[in-house]
Amino acid sequence: MSKKRNISQGSARWVIALIDAILILVCFFFAHSMAGQHIPNSESHFSTKGYLLIAVLAYLPTVVALRPTYLDREVRGDIILKHAVQVCTLNVLLFMTILFLLKDYTLSRMFFVWYAVFTGIAFLLCRTITKRFAAKPQNGETSVKYEKAEPLLWVENRILKRLVDIVFSGIFLLTVFPVIYVIVAIAVKLNSPGPVFIIRERVNWDGSLLRVIKFRTTHIPANTGENGEIAATDHEDFPLGDFLKETNIDKLPQCINVFFGSMSLVGPRHYRKEQAEILSRAVETYGNGIFAKPGITGWAKTQGYYGKVMTDENVAASIKSDLWYIQNWSIWLDILIVYRSIFGKQPYRDTTQINIA
Repeated sequence: MSKKRNISQGSARWVIALIDAILILVCFFFAHSMAGQHIPNSESHFSTKGYLLIAVLAYLPTVVALRPTYLDREVRGDIILKHAVQVCTLNVLLFMTILFLLKDYTLSRMFFVWYAVFTGIAFLLCRTITKRFAAKPQNGETSVKYEKAEPLLWVENRILKRLVDIVFSGIFLLTVFPVIYVIVAIAVKLNSPGPVFIIRERVNWDGSLLRVIKFRTTHIPANTGENGEIAATDHEDFPLGDFLKETNIDKLPQCINVFFGSMSLVGPRHYRKEQAEILSRAVETYGNGIFAKPGITGWAKTQGYYGKVMTDENVAASIKSDLWYIQNWSIWLDILIVYRSIFGKQPYRDTTQINIA
């Protein structure tokens, strides 16, 4: 069996980050020289050392959000290029944001253009050279096998994802949601007597139960559960309920779950209790589990695996999509999924009943 060699683990990871910081200082001088900018001047709030310090400080959140990529010899060039561009872009944006918050507008547009060009090239060369010095296969090995660790196993990634959840769900609940609630509450009451919200119990990957908040889209039957939950098989949608489901407005109260930490904006899908057996078989077949909070939306939704009827084949494909999401998580992937969920046309999957073996 081949040994895994990952130069981005341990101390090597921070060595690469230190090299990045040095490259930032060098690129700063080249950029303001090419832009014909003289720092400091009478309008500057900071000395040259001050601007250099801000440039490096802007890199700190960058290295937390985008750690140095896995630089084994077999990592493709397009992956290294993508990572270099991401690090460069985020660093420049944070640099500009800090200066904007400090109300310093001295640096010109051309400076930032040259700064982005130089840092992008520098990061790309750094990662390419580091890859060439990665360990060679030993003991007659012909290749280095690469197993990608789940990004959310890193504490800083979980913290970053949680901060995004709190900020965006909090802003939504304080601004847009009250208006939506008033409109939906009036419409629901006119269509069907009963509460505006309902609680649905769902099953997580670890087998625990999750109580999900939703806008009610069905009439309340006579035989409700002991805890007041409406059984999934004992309901009839009222006219507005179909619209709320089709537009996913009924899921917006789940931002409350997100804010208090039981869910995430983007994550694996949660399943109904009657699908728990299918889920357990799928976990045994496709993986040992997913250590991430379920999401309001997810990669499986953008692939068309969220629907009213979840067959065995559909559940299996949805689970595979969730596994892919966890193994390839990044903050940029979350943004893409949210964008596609809101503005993208969801594909339609016509599936038949096939057992998960």
